[in-house]
Amino acid sequence: MGFSNYNRNGHRVNSQIIGTSTYWRFELWTSLLLTLNYSAKFTLT
Repeated sequence: MGFSNYNRNGHRVNSQIIGTSTYWRFELWTSLLLTLNYSAKFTLT
């Protein structure tokens, strides 16, 4: 009983970590692309 409860809690925490890491990666890529896009426009003009 106690072990299955711990397993469920561990899975929840694990999925939270995976979700946040994916979100951070998405944030990083969008900021990077925006910066590249901005610098490209700046050099072209």
